[in-house]
Amino acid sequence: MGEEKFAVTGCKESKLNIFDRMVSTVEPHPFHATILLELHPGGAGLKEALDILDDLSAGENEVEVIRESGPKILQIRMPRETAREAVLRLTESGFTNLKAIDPRPVRSRRF
Repeated sequence: MGEEKFAVTGCKESKLNIFDRMVSTVEPHPFHATILLELHPGGAGLKEALDILDDLSAGENEVEVIRESGPKILQIRMPRETAREAVLRLTESGFTNLKAIDPRPVRSRRF
């Protein structure tokens, strides 16, 4: 789907640490909210996550796998208006490691 965009050095990095480090590298999108979501084997899966997201904003989500090895990490871009509800529904469905990032604030131009 997508190639891994984050390299981790060292031999024993914790999974949580990798997720947190990936979150810290994400640049806010100018218009859409961004959600990073970690999927663990045996936990709630990719199909369930996509079903939840499609239910909220069908066709308006951009989903990219940004880490394939170990627990998968998805980057989801979606309308800001639905991001809060998406986080609530994902959490209620068992997705426990996620982070939402609001879009960049619009700077007003001064003349």
